[in-house]
Amino acid sequence: MTKSDRRHLLEAHLRWFINLRWITGVVVCLAGTVDRFAFKWYADSLLILCVGVGILIYNAILFAALRIPKTSLLRLAVVQMLLDLACVALLVGWTGG
Repeated sequence: MTKSDRRHLLEAHLRWFINLRWITGVVVCLAGTVDRFAFKWYADSLLILCVGVGILIYNAILFAALRIPKTSLLRLAVVQMLLDLACVALLVGWTGG
């Protein structure tokens, strides 16, 4: 597998994760909103909504960065993983595990 093939494969996977993250951001926003106004299960439902909005914002930035031709894809992959892990950690902490 050539370097160009590996780059194309990594770019395709990053694009796939970005597409999935749009869905995730919307679902987290909906969950935070529904909990805040209907269920009231969590005291931190506004913070959950903020995480959903944050996911959508950083996903838009990652989407734009992926379109820049000279972007380091490996670095972009690491940034995506760290941001996603931070969001998961916040959501797990605020929802009680």
